[in-house]
Amino acid sequence: MFQDILYNFSFLTTAVNLQDENIFSNYAVWLFELLCNLMKDQMVDHYHVLLVFTDELFNSEQVDLAKSYL
Repeated sequence: MFQDILYNFSFLTTAVNLQDENIFSNYAVWLFELLCNLMKDQMVDHYHVLLVFTDELFNSEQVDLAKSYL
C-alpha cells in the first residue's frame, strides 16, 4: 500500500508541477478501473491519505492545486 501511495503521489506531483490536471485524473481513472472490483474501499482511503497530507507534501503555492486535483 505504501508503494502505491508513492506512485499516486508521483502522478499527483507531476500533474501539479506541469499544471495539467489530466495527468492525474487519467491515471486515477485508470487505476480505479483496474482495482475497483478488488479494492474499492482501499482506493477511496488511498486518495484520502493523499488529501490529508497534501499540506505537508507540497509547497504552499502548490497545495490548492493538488487538493483540487484530488
